[in-house]
Amino acid sequence: MKRPVKTTADIAEPESLIDNGDFPGRRPRASFWLRAFVLLACFFVPFAGSAGASPYPIKDLGTLGGNASDAYAINDGGWAVGFAEDLSGTRRAVVWDPTNNYDIIDLGGDPGGFPSEARAINAAGQVAGSLAQPGGASSHAFIWFNYAMLDIGVLPGFTNAYVVGINAFGQVAGYCVGGLPARSFIWDSTSGLVDLGTLPNGVAFQAVALNDAGQVIGSHFDANDLRRGFIWDPTNGMRDIGDLGGTDVAPTAINNLGQVVGNADTASAPGITRAFYWEADVMTDLGTLGGDFSGAFDINDAGQIVGTSQLADLVTLHGFVCDASHVLKDIGVLLGGSFNIALSINE
Repeated sequence: MKRPVKTTADIAEPESLIDNGDFPGRRPRASFWLRAFVLLACFFVPFAGSAGASPYPIKDLGTLGGNASDAYAINDGGWAVGFAEDLSGTRRAVVWDPTNNYDIIDLGGDPGGFPSEARAINAAGQVAGSLAQPGGASSHAFIWFNYAMLDIGVLPGFTNAYVVGINAFGQVAGYCVGGLPARSFIWDSTSGLVDLGTLPNGVAFQAVALNDAGQVIGSHFDANDLRRGFIWDPTNGMRDIGDLGGTDVAPTAINNLGQVVGNADTASAPGITRAFYWEADVMTDLGTLGGDFSGAFDINDAGQIVGTSQLADLVTLHGFVCDASHVLKDIGVLLGGSFNIALSINE
């Protein structure tokens, strides 16, 4: 995957809740209607059928009376979270309840009706997201459980907090922007909001995921304005995860064993990413399915990794899965399709 060199100014807020409720870097409110849905079967199989047919039941999750909704995460029980617009067009953080035909639960928030979004949910049903503050000039992170929302705030000196995940123990990870270069945080009910700090000569630290051990991964920029990956844990603090000899590193997922996957370029092919696996301070190039580039997007606790790779024709993209052998296996495409991307894998 070709990646231009990014500058600190390129760190995007994931859907800013500021002003109009639209989110830079993701889908803005546009002329088309966006509706959330759930795929009621979560496995891949090749199938034969008519063009456009789906082997899985798909359910429109509806809205709160507005035109749009989107689901961002789902737990093992089928509870999905995201946003749904109300009659005024305001985005509201919601949960869809699978035990009641995916009925929408409005998570509440400020009585003034400022935009909110739910970004993550754990197995216990704890939900985390962001909530715009009165006036619309800032946003705070929140956690919701048992029909009660708790504002967990924003780091001092910043205006906006964004959530990237919540683990099995209710710890929330994210990052803050606005006023200062981005800084990452972790929150729990004992320590509150904790700044993960920085690395020497680094700037703009943006968390992307956390695991049940409270380890957080993310990206930052070094003194040469090149993107680097980091991992943080409460014992060792923050450290750089290294590279494949190139100048760009982007971790994407971490499992509960502290194994990390992501994308990085190499010295021989700057700007063209390769999927990587990282463990115990060693980064391994996972290769490709015959093409120039690949990317890894998720890893489970069994060490199975999924992602996408260019094929030998240098055009087609196929999803892949690999195990501890780190040999990529092409998962193919649905009949009639030409490419796919594997984004997530369960246990």
